[in-house]
Amino acid sequence: MIQEESSERFWKNFYGPNMGYVQEQYELYLDDENAVDASLKEMFEKYGAPKEISKKQQAEVVSHKGFSSDITAKQLTSAIKLVEAIRRYAHLKADIYPVGSGISGDTTLVDPAHYGLSREILEAIPAEWVWDSTLNGVSNAQEIVDHLMNQYAGTISFEYDHVNNDDERLWFQDNIESGKYRFPFSEDEKKELLGKIVDVEGFETF
Repeated sequence: MIQEESSERFWKNFYGPNMGYVQEQYELYLDDENAVDASLKEMFEKYGAPKEISKKQQAEVVSHKGFSSDITAKQLTSAIKLVEAIRRYAHLKADIYPVGSGISGDTTLVDPAHYGLSREILEAIPAEWVWDSTLNGVSNAQEIVDHLMNQYAGTISFEYDHVNNDDERLWFQDNIESGKYRFPFSEDEKKELLGKIVDVEGFETF
């Protein structure tokens, strides 16, 4: 049961055209497991068959083939892993200390280079291949990565990896990534807020 839930959660990271691509690769894998990239083979062995996709999604795959014809299966799966890693670990890179005295944790897992990805590669991957949401002005994976890093690793951090309920996780994810919790403050408002934080910090030391 746990393995089934883990597989279901994993495949939920794949949206639209990228799921269509994975489905095509899985069909090749069933015919000959050595016919697909090693990263995909490992993924299928661990998580099993991807969920079924609609004809609309299959059509989207065809329509985007010219967009990133040089992208390999490994690069695509790595980009998807990077997006998920940002959701899980980018809080370690957040600058949540007003006076700049914080020490961040290991942020290797949110570094594109860790996955063998460059800015050029990410810019060649359509946004909808790695992210299900729509955002004005966003067209590729690099812009998605930039947006998510701004949301998860800015001056406010979010961590919800401990939440096991999928509906609750998606609720947190949607609200965070929509920018709902980001508010523009004037300089005076920032100073006032900092003053309150300092007062609370001082109170807690006594």
